[in-house]
Order: sequence, then C-alpha cells, then structure tokens
Amino acid sequence: MRKLGAIVILAGMLVGTASAKERALKSRISSVGLFKNGLAVIRRRVIIPAPGTYRVENVPEPVHGTFWVESDAKIITRLSKRVIEVPEQISGSANFQEQLAGKEVVIHFADGRIPPARGKVVAIEPAKGEGVWNRSYRQPSYYYYGNQNRQPSPGAFLILQTAEGRSYISSSSIAYLQAKGATGKVKRRVPVLLFSVSAMKRKTAIIEITYLARGMAWAPSYRVDISDPKSLFLQQKAVIKEQN
Repeated sequence: MRKLGAIVILAGMLVGTASAKERALKSRISSVGLFKNGLAVIRRRVIIPAPGTYRVENVPEPVHGTFWVESDAKIITRLSKRVIEVPEQISGSANFQEQLAGKEVVIHFADGRIPPARGKVVAIEPAKGEGVWNRSYRQPSYYYYGNQNRQPSPGAFLILQTAEGRSYISSSSIAYLQAKGATGKVKRRVPVLLFSVSAMKRKTAIIEITYLARGMAWAPSYRVDISDPKSLFLQQKAVIKEQN
C-alpha cells in the first residue's frame, strides 16, 4: 500500500472556460465506512497516469463541511464549472431552452387555431463574471452549487430562431413539441473537480478524496448460544441499509 502524503493546495471555487488540455477521468469508490445514523465515510480514488490537468465530473456531495484530498504527488485542487453532456432528465419543470438547445423543433399550441411554429431552439450562454453574482448576492435561476442534480428553473419563453428571425413563445401556450435529432443527452453547465498534477514520484499517481455523505447505514444483530454450560458462543451480523 502506498503511503499518501498531504501535499495538496486547495484553491477556491473558480468559474472559467474549459481547457483543451484537460483530460476527463472517473473517480471510483475504494472504501465506505458506515455509521448507524445514515452517514458514511466515502473514499474515492483517482489514478493519474502522467503530469497534467484532469477533470472529474462525478463531483462528491459532502455533508458537514467534510472534504479531504490526499496524494503522493504535488497537486492543486479546485472546483470549477464546465459545460458537459449529461443524460436528459424530463420533469414537470423541464427547461426546454437548455435541453433542446440547437435542435430543430415543431411546436404545437394549445390553441388549435394557431399554426405550428418551426425553428431551431436558441442556445443561451450562461452569465459570467459579475453576471453570476450581483450586489444583492442573489443567484440567477440556472446557477446552483453543492447539489449538481438540482434542476434550473424553466424560463417563461422558449426562444426559436426561425426564417423570419427570433420567436419568443410562451411556455404555457405549448401543447406539445417535436424535436428532430434529440439523443436523450443535453449539454449542461455543472460543477467539476480539476486536479493540476506535477512532481510525480512514480509512473502513476493516486489521488484520494474522502468525505462524509448520506445514504447508507448499518444495523447490527447478535445471536448468543449458551446451550453449553461451560462456554458461550456469540455470533454477530450486520445488515447494510440504503437510506432514501
């Protein structure tokens, strides 16, 4: 087993553009330590093949401010945002402007007297810099932090690029729409972990991410056998429970 040092610099959250030199890697759970109250100590591992900048998209959701990063190489860790392709999630508050950006659609209106509208859904660029945070410290509807599964609020209008120009269609007036070339995946701006790795001591480096998370617990059970008057036999078991 490698001895992991604590040569880590933890930077603040930065919002920037994706770098062509970033390489996406998956983190895998290497161990889980359970408590009875539904909390678990999760340890994730990332294998680094060479010095460079790496992106981990399955960002942990720690609780109680717990987040430790250890490595046997010198690394700089930071939390940023990137536009990546994720599975489409349709719900009652679906944001079609985001989910169908760039797709050709045909919109049918609830009022059957209005002819269908045809065009391409306009891709709206998210705010950057001072547009992300205003002086009242209020966040725009698409911005979220801490829970990457939280869905942005849908807009009041669906903006289409048509042959005549841009059309702003009230979302409440849409009965149904048809999307050409929809693949079940959408591009979304989500939190990612970035690791800048240098000074590797071996051919590959290990990054360990440890944090507390909710979702699993264990319940012990015991069986005591006293049928023999000269000895006692104790058997212990535990049931792993998933907390919803």
